[in-house]
Amino acid sequence: MQINWDILLHELETGKCILCIGPDVFSSDTERLEKKLADSLRAQSDTLGVRVYDDGWFHYLKDRDEVATWFTIKQFYETQLPPDPDVVFQNIAALPFHLILYFSPDYRLREAFRNSGKPFEFDCLYKNPELDKGRNKENVLPDKAKPLLFNMVGEIEDKDSLVMTYDDLFGYLEAIFEKKRMPQNVKLKIQQATHFIFLGMPLDKWYFHLFMRVLNMHKDTTKTKRLGATYALDKGNATFCEEQYTLTFVQDKIGGFIQTMKSQWETLQAKRTGASTLSRYERWRQMAASGEDVAIRQVFKEIKELPGRDQETVNQQLLLEMQWNGFTSVAFETEMSRNAMKSQVVNGILYLIDQLEKQNPTA
Repeated sequence: MQINWDILLHELETGKCILCIGPDVFSSDTERLEKKLADSLRAQSDTLGVRVYDDGWFHYLKDRDEVATWFTIKQFYETQLPPDPDVVFQNIAALPFHLILYFSPDYRLREAFRNSGKPFEFDCLYKNPELDKGRNKENVLPDKAKPLLFNMVGEIEDKDSLVMTYDDLFGYLEAIFEKKRMPQNVKLKIQQATHFIFLGMPLDKWYFHLFMRVLNMHKDTTKTKRLGATYALDKGNATFCEEQYTLTFVQDKIGGFIQTMKSQWETLQAKRTGASTLSRYERWRQMAASGEDVAIRQVFKEIKELPGRDQETVNQQLLLEMQWNGFTSVAFETEMSRNAMKSQVVNGILYLIDQLEKQNPTA
């Protein structure tokens, strides 16, 4: 899919682009976060008094210890999440999102904003209306100077806010559908949005589709653009999401999409201010070295627009693009063979960039 970056960045800056981050931002090709959480709870299920399901949700038994269960979940999110997404969160903090909906109860995104020094507001959706009444909330409309990070499933420090069991889910649904208790500032931003970006949302899970209904993603599908990236992409689930929500997947990895978006934003800011920025070639090298599909395809697109190329480099570029298309469409028998081919193509792209810079260093 070709992204119209001019439109996307304009809507990002004006607050009409909403980012939704799901728990699969912490998953990998070999281990999914929900399974890791389920295994952690199941190992202590007798002591905690819970019956754990494979999707990480659980049910309290008659003799249960709710405080110990909450504390076990809290410790899991504080100690068992992988560090890799931190770079993604840092890049997100550098972008002018007004509203980010976070479908995980941890604070890793919030920490990235704190570390960046960027002002922000933090809030979560309470499933219990009585508890929610006791909170002091300004309900200020978020903007790029002070974005709102909104945890959709509670926060780990507040036991009563968490949506972890099926009973919690029913309370959550009641708060959303019957009591219509989505905060007004969040609701207004969702209604005004023209673009939604979904990162790490679990396409194959029923609760993902439930959340899409909460956001009314099944309605007015022609009025907004929906882009998605996740840790792994199943063709059947992707097709369903495209048909139900017009959700288009730009790639099967998350980091490259956000890195490319950040690079596009920085380039736009440099043009506006006249400030120096990375050269065209250095930016291409960073994008190619990321190894992410959307970034590499953007490099190919921009190389084609470079004037003054000789026939040899044109042929090189065409060959490399064919090789990359082959790489992304092949099912490899081993991870080693996959990485070997990927490295070969990426190194070829980096060499091509070197050749282009030698031919036209001032481009």
